[in-house]
Formats: sequence, structure tokens, C-alpha cells
Amino acid sequence: MPVRSDSGRTLLFVERAALRPLGAELRSVHLLGMLAVHAAQDEAMWLARRSPNKTIDPNLLDTLVGGGIGGDMTADETLVKEAWEEAGLRQEQLHGAIDTGQIRVQRAVAEGWHDELIHTRALSLPPEFEPRNQDGEVSEFVLLPLNALLHRLAETDDLTLDASCIICAYLMQRGLIGAQDKGCAKLRALIHATA
Repeated sequence: MPVRSDSGRTLLFVERAALRPLGAELRSVHLLGMLAVHAAQDEAMWLARRSPNKTIDPNLLDTLVGGGIGGDMTADETLVKEAWEEAGLRQEQLHGAIDTGQIRVQRAVAEGWHDELIHTRALSLPPEFEPRNQDGEVSEFVLLPLNALLHRLAETDDLTLDASCIICAYLMQRGLIGAQDKGCAKLRALIHATA
């Protein structure tokens, strides 16, 4: 993974596992997979359960697609790669993905300091779509109606912290929830919208 200066110039490359101990910025891209419906109250979101073999957040629910931006790849190039590996989405299926901005998530972790700039996208998927993992990093997919998703955000720790922040930022952006809603209020200190 590249370590960059404040101006964005790549200074050196390090293993991804070293970013937290160094407190260096991690860049990633995540895709929210929305079931295409006509009314907001009928919307649902696809989530991926992380494999029990993952080092970070095993067995927790995550966005449909997410991955670190490695080397000098762009967010969109990484999205194409990760979308196929994690959900079986081909590049042409991503053409309708909407850039929903960036958020920064920062927090202390056991290994050091987690500082992640997350590029977020949302994609409306047809009802017949069924995600299929290709790389073994996902153990199952779950399609949750928004009310069930909000319940999980507010009442459980079923989702990764990053996915919770991404989902809350997206739902606030769309005006479906407010910053004080129970599921998102606890995350506000971690989320920094960067536009």
C-alpha cells in the first residue's frame, strides 16, 4: 500500500498490515448494493458476511463490496477488481454506480491508529441479482430491508464499524435518517465527510 505525503505524492510502499502500527492512511472503496424498487420504504440493501478466516472483523456483516486501494490503482479500478472477486459483479454491471462521496473513519485500534479514507459508491441492482463470491472472503450474503438494517445498526454489533459508518453516511445523505438517529448517533464522532 502506498504511503503518501499531504500533497498526495507517494513516498513509499508498505504492507497493508503495517499501516495501522504506522498510523498511515489507508484508502479503500466500498459499494452499497441497493435492491432496485420504486419506493424508499421498500428498499433493501445487500450485505456480505466476512469470512471467519478474515484477520479483521471475521464473521461481521460488511458492505456488498469493499477493498483497499493498492499500489497506484484508482478507486474505480479497485472497485472493478473487488466487485468481481467479492460479489461476482462484472464491470458492465457497475456502469450505474453513483459516486456518493468520501468519508474518513479514524479511531484507536489495538495495532495503533486506524485512519481510512473511504470512497463510497451505491448501485441499484435488479431483483433477480444474486451476489456470488469468487475469492472465499465472503461466507454469505444477506438482503436486509432498510427497517431491519436500521434495527441492526441501532441495536446490535453485527456490522463492521466501517460498514456502519458508510451506511449511516449514505442514509443521512439521502435524508432517510437524521444524524441523531439511534443507529448513527454513536458513530458521528468517527465519520468525517470529505465530499
